[in-house]
Amino acid sequence: MVVQLPVSPWLHNIRTHSLSWLRSSPAFLSLALESPRTKWLLFNDGQPLVTVSPAPSQSSSATPAAPSPSSPAPKPRTKTIPTFLSTFNVRSLLGPAPYFAQGQHPGSTLPPELITTEHNGKGKFLESARIHGPTIVFLGTLESKQDSWLGRPASDYSKMPETPEGIIGDPYFALDVTEVDQQLLKDTFKLGVEREGGIKEEFGDPRAAGLSFEPMEAAIFSEGRTMIDWNSRMKFCPSCGSGIHSLWGGWKLSCSSLLPWADNTGKKPCPTAKGLHNVMHPRTDAVVITAVLDETGDRILLGRNKRFPPGDSAPPTPYQFGLCT
Repeated sequence: MVVQLPVSPWLHNIRTHSLSWLRSSPAFLSLALESPRTKWLLFNDGQPLVTVSPAPSQSSSATPAAPSPSSPAPKPRTKTIPTFLSTFNVRSLLGPAPYFAQGQHPGSTLPPELITTEHNGKGKFLESARIHGPTIVFLGTLESKQDSWLGRPASDYSKMPETPEGIIGDPYFALDVTEVDQQLLKDTFKLGVEREGGIKEEFGDPRAAGLSFEPMEAAIFSEGRTMIDWNSRMKFCPSCGSGIHSLWGGWKLSCSSLLPWADNTGKKPCPTAKGLHNVMHPRTDAVVITAVLDETGDRILLGRNKRFPPGDSAPPTPYQFGLCT
């Protein structure tokens, strides 16, 4: 069974350049954060900050039927888009600088010998460390105009930019404001307050909001929410129970017992001090509901079991087409 999609959403449609090899560089992440083109998407307990406005009226020759006295009046139609903010708009929520390569106390910086991008160096558990403040995830950069689906070749990004303006494309970040004072959020962004034209900002239901986004908006939203959710769930080291801190712009986690100032008196060394451990990286295995799209990106493959209620369908489970991937 194939159905028509109103949009082509989610991760398959994302065209951001992840710049994964630069995530370990606090200098690059700081430049990206300070770019005048940087865009932030905020999440509050998994809900994205969205702008809601009345949907454009649709002309129709047919006269709408009058609502039945016994039925509730239909809700007015609305249009929902993600609210992307500049660094200037969110700086008060980030905590004291530096935002990466943070030291033992808020506002302190790591000593130079521990700021490294060498994965086996002295600072391998401190690469772009964010130890204080709300979770920040670097989502990549997006060029406004691209000649192809993949954009520029990776070689165009090999040179470290020297200024925020030298970064190719618009940097995107996700910010988790769940632990931020809720009254501060309400006052800062005038949440729920209607402006001229009935427009307002609010933290919306992720499922309902996400399905109304444009394709690129939906892709950035899904990446941001996935990574924010992973960071928020991993609060303690699964190996020793110590706290966790963020590395690589939110794409890697490390045990706090491995910090150079940690007091580990009477504790056994954390097993994550040696080797590569999957708990410190996002899960990317096939434990997901996978949607198969056609080559146009407009239609999705659905199936149904004879036990399903009439009219119900669902995407196939991954193992059903695992051999094809």
